[in-house]
Amino acid sequence: MKITIGLTRTDRQANYVPAMDGYRPGAKQDVIELEVEAPLAQPEGGWQAVEVGEAYFKATNAPQEVIEADPLALAVYRALAEKVREQGGVKHRLEMFVGDTVSLDGGPLVSCERFGWKEVSA
Repeated sequence: MKITIGLTRTDRQANYVPAMDGYRPGAKQDVIELEVEAPLAQPEGGWQAVEVGEAYFKATNAPQEVIEADPLALAVYRALAEKVREQGGVKHRLEMFVGDTVSLDGGPLVSCERFGWKEVSA
């Protein structure tokens, strides 16, 4: 499955801090595209963007033992590590925070909120 992560940038001139203000359509983002081998035990109907977003959040913010206990988070973690190796590092953050976005296979865009996720338009 193809996961697109949008890590939203702070814009101090516009007094916009995504971690405080949430996602704003049109905000500048650093985009990460990952091809993830989905674990075999998929939920009925396949993975949803929110579930994948939770897995990405866990893969970039949780302790290793928590990541390893979640097959989807572990698959995302491995895909991200491979992407970083291929690129020889990164020039921006990888961690997901409030205001960042996720889409799965070109489907709906969801943003990470203080509590949960919300479908948004780009």
